[in-house]
Amino acid sequence: SKTLRHTAAAPFALTAKGRWSPRKWDVEGTLRQARSGLVASFVANENTRTNAGNGRVDMVPLNLAGIDGGVHAITPLLAPFIKSITGTVQVSAITEWDKTGLRPIQVTGSLRGAGITPAPALLPPAAKGFVAGLSSLAAEFSLPPDDPAAGTGIVAVTGGNLQLGPAQATGISGRVQLDHLWPPMTPQGQEVLIERIIAALPGADGRLRFQILGPSSIKVERAELAGIGGRIWAEDVAIRDGVPPERMTLHVDGLGLGDLAAQMNILGLKAEGKLSGRIPVELGEGGEVAIRGGLLKAQSKGLLAFVSPTRAPAGPAGEAGRMDMVLDILEDLRFDDMTLTLDGNAQKDVQIQVHVQGRNPKIQEGRLVDLTVNLTGNL
Repeated sequence: SKTLRHTAAAPFALTAKGRWSPRKWDVEGTLRQARSGLVASFVANENTRTNAGNGRVDMVPLNLAGIDGGVHAITPLLAPFIKSITGTVQVSAITEWDKTGLRPIQVTGSLRGAGITPAPALLPPAAKGFVAGLSSLAAEFSLPPDDPAAGTGIVAVTGGNLQLGPAQATGISGRVQLDHLWPPMTPQGQEVLIERIIAALPGADGRLRFQILGPSSIKVERAELAGIGGRIWAEDVAIRDGVPPERMTLHVDGLGLGDLAAQMNILGLKAEGKLSGRIPVELGEGGEVAIRGGLLKAQSKGLLAFVSPTRAPAGPAGEAGRMDMVLDILEDLRFDDMTLTLDGNAQKDVQIQVHVQGRNPKIQEGRLVDLTVNLTGNL
């Protein structure tokens, strides 16, 4: 038995046995890490005449939640990146060599049932408190022996979820190709699918196409989801060194007026129809989302109906009388054309101005009206 020490990992106890002959040698043994309970078996052999050989290491699956000190008991190298991680991990590695030297090391690994909390220093202020989980992660890497960080690989995730404060994304799956392990770099066109998003604007059927350009830098080529009865997407969004852009534009197609009315939670409001347009937003350092000059237009005819639950009895003619007339019209307004402008903090009060041309068939024999209504609500 022999103890192996290296700054990259806690000490390992090595036990081995082997056979040697003039033509070949082979060896097999076990590596044990007392602090973490990690156990791995290894085998290696070589033809001494050709100097050609191969070796393999297989780690026994290890439950990280049962380790005193967690993953940091295995290696201190993850401390700058990971605060804590749970789940069951398994890793295997294979390599070959000949007279010319050692060939790239082929590594496969898996992580199942994991919960991951990134190190606080790794996250921008807006992402403090971010946690991730996954059902399964599988990875394959090819590592040059002289510079493993320059290796390449593929990482596949299923059953992933992310949470930041009240916002959540669940059902995440995807396959990412790495051209360079560290700093991480990928080709364009990597894609992740997201089943459901719970946020200021809830959504489903999400699709994220991107390119990783470093540890905290990513270019989002296109991010889209189904939400509020239609589809919402953004393009060409760059996050550099963990800092999101100050401004971006959401594109909207087929947004349901009925879904939007329900999301605003205004008692007595009912709507039918579809909207399309653009919503410019500003992103604050604390995760705030402010809408600036959003403009949506109706794709066709529809309905806007508002029956105030607190409406006072009709008053005398004059200003009160005109308001009564507006409220009467709004109880069943069939519109031919509608535009919405939006401004304000998406998590607090959004000012929505509705400009509509249409008619209420019960009012003045359905005479055409041109109406502007101001609403306030949160998204």
